Amino acid sequence: MIGRTPDHLRRLTSLVSRMANGELDSVADENRGGTEVRALAKALNLLGSRARSEAASEQDADHFRQRSRLITTTLRRITNPVLMVDHLVRGIGQTFEVDRVWLTIFPDSRVPAITGQWHRDDLQDLPPLDAEHIEPVRTLASRLWISAQVLAVDDHRLVETRLDPGLFDHAADGTSASLVVPIGDSVGTFGVLWLSMLDHPRHWGHTESGLAQYLAAELAHSMVQASVIERQAQAVQMLRELDQAKTDFISTVSHELRTPLTSITGYLEMLQDGEAGELPDEAHEMLQVIDRNATRLRNLIEDLLTQSRIDADRLKIEAGPVDLCMVLDSVLTSMMPLAASGRVAVKPVEMPSDGLPLHADGQQLEQVFTNLISNSIKFSLPGDSISLVAGEDADADGVFVQISDTGIGIPPGEVDRLFTRFFRASNATAAAVPGTGLGLSIVHEIVQRHGGAIDVDSELERGTTFTVWLPRRAQPDAAARR
Repeated sequence: MIGRTPDHLRRLTSLVSRMANGELDSVADENRGGTEVRALAKALNLLGSRARSEAASEQDADHFRQRSRLITTTLRRITNPVLMVDHLVRGIGQTFEVDRVWLTIFPDSRVPAITGQWHRDDLQDLPPLDAEHIEPVRTLASRLWISAQVLAVDDHRLVETRLDPGLFDHAADGTSASLVVPIGDSVGTFGVLWLSMLDHPRHWGHTESGLAQYLAAELAHSMVQASVIERQAQAVQMLRELDQAKTDFISTVSHELRTPLTSITGYLEMLQDGEAGELPDEAHEMLQVIDRNATRLRNLIEDLLTQSRIDADRLKIEAGPVDLCMVLDSVLTSMMPLAASGRVAVKPVEMPSDGLPLHADGQQLEQVFTNLISNSIKFSLPGDSISLVAGEDADADGVFVQISDTGIGIPPGEVDRLFTRFFRASNATAAAVPGTGLGLSIVHEIVQRHGGAIDVDSELERGTTFTVWLPRRAQPDAAARR
């Protein structure tokens, strides 16, 4: 019989070849030829139908995956949880072609409580969950989360839903099919996503269920991350406000202290000059103690004011002609009473007789060397000495100042932290040497803002040497870039 129908066989052979090349729409004629040929044509048509169905399913799956990637890509760019929820329910509704998408995030410490929904144009929004429904819905979400499952109902007419009244009773307009997905993270569930059909049943395939779970997980991750970032931003803002309040307080108090101190030092100078009459030697000695401590207090106030300006980024270099030798002479003169009270010897200064001209901020340089020299005195013991050398830098267009002492030195592991604000060497703290830990950080800041540099070399119980290098002309812009 097969031999009597070679044309039909040739057609079937050609059909098989076309189907193998991807032409799935080809159809065999099941009504021509013998019994075996018709049976073969019917089998080929059945295979073609299955192939077309599988191809369509794969196309649908690709479509879902592409749209889901677009949704997650946008989710990761959004930082507002309300916008995240709105984007997700809208994207799912349009991608899955459902009648309604409803999502709620329960009150939780990890994320803010939010409800979002999307529906086709002829429907109305569902009301918020009331107290009667919220706990059954939370229970349903927790049960699904623990079992790592979704609740897929193809046809509510055929499935008993009384076990989960919280969600299904919530829909006043009735529901024909539902897909319920829990939302949560490693700690546990904190929300639920509900997709529903109203007019007819719907089969929820593995692709749709899996993608819905994936999108719910992406939302959970994005919301938790956004919540963490928001809390961090709030904490940072609070710290900034506290820091600004601290800076303002220090600045105000420092200014308020400076006013009475100016009056104190003025009257002190009048007493020392004898304008109130001749004073006994004991009184002069007392006034010298007052003078030293007033100088110390004035330097502390200047440090506090400078630090507040640094914190507020208001420390500016007001450069002009400066003779560095005159600055050093002035500082040493003011520091001599402090050195004498500690019985610390100050060796004659080695510096050029014709001066060291610079274009710099003279007031700030005075603060730099006041801090360095007073530090050397404070950290020296009776009988120790201090030496100061200043000159031109032969290797660069600048000058250097070297301040050396034979004091207690700095522990080796602490030298790198010396210019950190509020840091004090452990041996200084143990010896109860007074100080705030601000002086050297201010020195470092001012020198850098001039475009200079500072180095320190120290040996425990042998002494410390600070070397400051400054350019001929202050270079604050270059320092800022650094």
